[in-house]
This record gives sequence, C-alpha cells and structure tokens, in this order.
Amino acid sequence: MSDLEVAGAHEKTTLDHGNGSKGDESDDSFANPSGLNEKSLVRKLDLRLLPPLTLLYLLSFLDRSNVGNAKLVGLTKDLKITGNQYLLTLTMYFVGYVSSLLGFGALGRSMELIRTRFWLPTLMLAWGIVATLLGVTQNFAGFVVARFFLGVTESGLFPGVLFYLSMWYKRTETHYRISLFFSAASLAGAFGGVLAYGIGFMKGVGGYNGWRWIFILVC
Repeated sequence: MSDLEVAGAHEKTTLDHGNGSKGDESDDSFANPSGLNEKSLVRKLDLRLLPPLTLLYLLSFLDRSNVGNAKLVGLTKDLKITGNQYLLTLTMYFVGYVSSLLGFGALGRSMELIRTRFWLPTLMLAWGIVATLLGVTQNFAGFVVARFFLGVTESGLFPGVLFYLSMWYKRTETHYRISLFFSAASLAGAFGGVLAYGIGFMKGVGGYNGWRWIFILVC
C-alpha cells in the first residue's frame, strides 16, 4: 500500500471520527479495522506537513516583527516618521489583521470550498509582495498602507492551517501539532534580530539603505 493510500485511509478514519456522535473518547477507542500502523502513519504525516507549515508561520512572524529591526537601522529617519506615527504603523497591522480575520470568520464553512493547497500558497505570495513593498516605500503614508495590507494578507494563515490540520489529524492529535506550529514564533524571535543585524550592513547596495533590504530579503 502506497503512502498516499495509507494517508487517505487515515484521513477517512479521521473524518469518520469527527462526524461521530459519541464524543472524542469513544471515537479514539475504535479499533483500526485496516490493520494500519497508525503511529507510523502519524509520524509520516508530521514529517510531511509540519515542517512547511511551521516555516510559513516563521516567515510571517519575521515579516510582522521586522519593523522593529528596521527602525534601529534608519527607517524612521529616512521616512521622517515621528514617535506617534511609528506607533500608528504598528497598530495598522493589527487593524488589517483583525478586520480581515473577522471577515474569514463570517464566511464560515464556505471557506471549505477553497482548496487549502491553493489558499495557503496564494496568501504566502500576497504577503511576500506586500513585505517587499514595505522596503521600497518613500513616505509615511505608503508605509502605513503597506502595513495594513500586510495584516490583511497574513490573517488567513492561521485559520487556513487549522483547517488543513483538521483534515489530516484527529481532534486529540491536533493540539500537539498546533503547539509545534506556534513554536515558530519563538524561533523567529531567536534569530530574527541577528538576521536583520547582518542585512543592515548592506547599506548602500543598489542605492538602498539597510532597513530596506531587511524587508526586501526577509519576505
């Protein structure tokens, strides 16, 4: 039996468990009629799904937090941004994030009509473009608008990943995978500053200051 057939069998079992009416405990107590090594199957799913999904979250967290690193290497000076204006740029990200997230919540189950394999790559492409635009903005207004749309494009990642994981894992298996997914934020904080510090030395390359390269390269 191929990996795809085995994965399909596990997915079918997961969906059947999710549609059961006896609760999580009774679902997990069902015997495996196909004789599959379920632990081995789950490990294979972990190796194929968790690394790319965790990398996506790591990149999105770097994009949203790089504004602090960019400030240290000349962002506010070049764009003539005051202290209050800088705080506004931070706020606008979450305005876009929350407003768009509420929109996704209003869509409800209609989100299932969009295939996840198209949804997540499209989001990644969109926020990559917006993050790059942050590096080429010439004034405060453009930077604020770009930060808003960065929040919009990144807001669909988390619900999309949750839905995707629910297609492959049982409810009792999903919690641990989500915690691993969130660990990417800690990794981003651990080396994001070091990465930005190194990129900051690219000042003058291509006629751009170092803070611009932080957004252009880390997207």
